[in-house]
Amino acid sequence: MIFTKLLLITFVFLPIIIALLHGIINPKSSFLLGKIWKIKNEIEPTDFVLDLHKIFCIAMLIIVIIMLFIMIIS
Repeated sequence: MIFTKLLLITFVFLPIIIALLHGIINPKSSFLLGKIWKIKNEIEPTDFVLDLHKIFCIAMLIIVIIMLFIMIIS
């Protein structure tokens, strides 16, 4: 059971947490990830969109940490 929790933490929660932290630290790069090839001109996302993206990443990080905490406790 402990081995299963360790595998879940390592292969599921850690990449999600790393991606969310990247979204908080560098929201522009994170927001354009996978979409940069669609943009032919140098169109920049607005500050409002980047702020919303950062708020979403913070909220999701809190939810993921709560889920991780509940999984570790149980």
